[in-house]
Amino acid sequence: MINANKKIASNENIVEELYNPLNYQIIRKNFSSIYLKKNLIAPFMLQDGNCLLAITKKTKNDVISDILIKLDTQDKKIIILPSEELINLINSIYDTSMESIKGSNNGQSDEFLSDNSSTDKSDEFENLKNFEHIDLIDENSDAPAIKFINTIILEAVKENASDIHIEPFQDYLLVKFRIDGSLIEKIRPQVNLKNSIVSRIKVMAGLDIAEKRLPQDGRIQLVARNRNIDIRVSIVPTIFGERVVLRLLDKSLDIYDISEVGIDEKFIPLVKNALAKSTGMIISTGPTGSGKTTTLYSFINEVIKLFSDKNVLTVEDPVEYQIKGISQINVNNKIGLTFAKGLRHILRQDPDIIMIGEIRDSETAEIAIQSAMTGHLVFSTLHTNDSASTFARLTDMGIEPFLIASSITIVFAQRLMRKLCPFCKKSYVLNDENIKLLAEKIDINTNINNNLNIADNNLTIIKGILKSGNFYIQTGCKECGFTGYKGRTAIYEILEVNDEIRSLVMSRASSQEIKSKAIENGMSTLRIEAIKKFAAGTTSLAEVIRVSEED
Repeated sequence: MINANKKIASNENIVEELYNPLNYQIIRKNFSSIYLKKNLIAPFMLQDGNCLLAITKKTKNDVISDILIKLDTQDKKIIILPSEELINLINSIYDTSMESIKGSNNGQSDEFLSDNSSTDKSDEFENLKNFEHIDLIDENSDAPAIKFINTIILEAVKENASDIHIEPFQDYLLVKFRIDGSLIEKIRPQVNLKNSIVSRIKVMAGLDIAEKRLPQDGRIQLVARNRNIDIRVSIVPTIFGERVVLRLLDKSLDIYDISEVGIDEKFIPLVKNALAKSTGMIISTGPTGSGKTTTLYSFINEVIKLFSDKNVLTVEDPVEYQIKGISQINVNNKIGLTFAKGLRHILRQDPDIIMIGEIRDSETAEIAIQSAMTGHLVFSTLHTNDSASTFARLTDMGIEPFLIASSITIVFAQRLMRKLCPFCKKSYVLNDENIKLLAEKIDINTNINNNLNIADNNLTIIKGILKSGNFYIQTGCKECGFTGYKGRTAIYEILEVNDEIRSLVMSRASSQEIKSKAIENGMSTLRIEAIKKFAAGTTSLAEVIRVSEED
């Protein structure tokens, strides 16, 4: 325990020194993160020659003495921190960033660009089984490939990237992050590292290191920045070497409430009414990466809150987030556990609510439809461009229209839009002429089925939204990585299946006719929902056009 007569630092400037990266070099050079966290101490050499010791009330005197001897000083100041804050401080000291693999300020490259450097940086990797609570920062290794992989994973987690791409070319290696749906180049390490980098990833994922001719898929579980990360690994051979994509799933994230996913407030009662039913089928549609599964998770979360006595089972590929209180099945095609097979056996488990990760084939679609008609509430996803196309897609799978009309209660089409960075977005004003041109430009496809009344009505709605809006454009700053965007939100096209829609479905009406009738009944299209986000200052015009160009 510490002595009471030691000099205690209380000056706010001293506290700032703890978080000054300029003071981290000596501590990294002389001590490992494991040693400091075990002994609850962090020493800093300040510009005035004093040693600043960040400790806790549990830090032992002999540890302090040993550190002062190693640093060859007795001039010390002490600041006492809570244990959790000290651990986080030590993690931040040893945390690596992309700057460490881009070279130093004087233009010299470090070991990630040249493998003859001896710069000591900590590694943050451990291939964990069952999410053992071991921090990536705690592993030390001199291997450049290990340090490189650990660094890019940590940086990807820090920037909330969904994917890491490692692409080999003839003269260079390219690393990209997918952030908020956009693929951004981060670094070009030396091409001679590509084999060791891929081999390291294969070891982490439990793949065959010797196999370089065939694609391989694997999985890595680890802890980074105190967050449980599940990484899906895909490796494919190209003419210049093996290409790697790592899909990052943060298991530590909370499930969204339905009021948080981006659904317009006026449609929330409609959604809750559909979720309160004991039977029927709710479908979320959209392209890959549009947030469909996240939406379904929020629905399950809402149902659990409404009905705690329900038996909820899911079959997914993969299980992206673990939800307390429900049973989740992971599809495994290698052993024959498909969506259809998993769904058939789920029905023997006395379920009340079933979630199917995706309807991919006619067998799964048929079982899902039958389940919805026999006393189960079924959630699933489908790949279509809009909500009205769902019925044609299921018909193409061989499902009879009368079964589709009788089972589906509501369909969601959705997209993810990037949100403007709140730190750098810039306001501007649209005049009447610009509003007219803008409304015409983004209303190209609202003339549905040559129904001029619908088109005119949409144009009126759009003009009304634009006239009362607060508009911003993207600029770019350090906070958003100079992209102008930070985070994403969803937009929804919600089609309620009422008697009129059922009649059209059973008569095999076209998707355009169904959409036209849905709009007459009050459905708000993806384009209009996108424009609302633009008028609210949430996103930019460029995003509106991008996400609703097919609407």
